[in-house]
Amino acid sequence: MISTAQIAWLAGLLEGEGWFRGSGATRTPQIGVAMTDRDVIERAAALLGATVCDKKVPAPNKPQWSAVITGEQAVRWMFTLHAYMGLRRRAKIVEVLAYWRSTKPHFRYRTHCPKGHEYTIDNVAIESVSVGGRRKQAGQRRHCRTCGYLSTQRWFKRNPEKRRAYEERYRLGHPEKIRAMEIARNARRRKKTA
Repeated sequence: MISTAQIAWLAGLLEGEGWFRGSGATRTPQIGVAMTDRDVIERAAALLGATVCDKKVPAPNKPQWSAVITGEQAVRWMFTLHAYMGLRRRAKIVEVLAYWRSTKPHFRYRTHCPKGHEYTIDNVAIESVSVGGRRKQAGQRRHCRTCGYLSTQRWFKRNPEKRRAYEERYRLGHPEKIRAMEIARNARRRKKTA
């Protein structure tokens, strides 16, 4: 648990040596601090939950270290530190947070598909994304199963003869599955009538 005194100490350090900004093309919220005193940076990094990085500086200068946090973690700290900061830093925090609020959340934080269907375990299909003809392990994306089902139904309505041809090919190619589906369907019907 971080005390009020520690938050006040961190606010003082960031007021003098730190920065609040939206970084990169997406302007992701970012808080950072850089100094030549490694022990101070280590203490700040421990409070922020960041890692200490050494900055490359030319030879005559002293070595520098930095601690940077981005994204949701930076947003939480901006809300916490806002009341402790001076006018200029407060204005910058308000500017960064206003832009952050106006943008859509990152895909991994979204709970519903663009059509409004909730991403639940039963309603999500995950597929690997092909980049440059290769399968990429890290490249995965979610699909809403409900949207996929509705899209298929719309296509079937527009193309009834193609649907019949598709179903006939499926029946010929998968007789065991068709038989199992018929058994399950008959069992459901018997259960309803009983």
